[in-house]
Amino acid sequence: MIFQKYMDRVLEKADEFSENKDAILRYDTLVTTHQHLLNREVENQDKLERQKANLVKFVEEKNNDIMSFNNQLANLQMNLEKAQSEAVKWESVWTHIKNTAARQTLLLGRIKMATHNLYMLIHKQNENQS
Repeated sequence: MIFQKYMDRVLEKADEFSENKDAILRYDTLVTTHQHLLNREVENQDKLERQKANLVKFVEEKNNDIMSFNNQLANLQMNLEKAQSEAVKWESVWTHIKNTAARQTLLLGRIKMATHNLYMLIHKQNENQS
């Protein structure tokens, strides 16, 4: 009885309903839509949580990749520094070899000139004596 009075007052104030059954159908539709929206919200929240977990995993993997690349870069830089150090050492050895070879070549040239001069002097003296 109270419900009937309430429904009658709703019909008097609301222009969109002509009968009680229209208001009840509208209520049922709204309840169904509300339940559907709640279900979608739960699905969307689950999907959002999965996406967040995937993002965290992805960021973690990429951070690990970055650390790995940084380690590789550090190792390569260390190898480069060793190679540069070795290059300086061997350039120094090569320079020493070239300098030694130049001194030896100069000495050999002087010895040849001295020998040639001695030969010429002895040859000249032999010519003068003969």
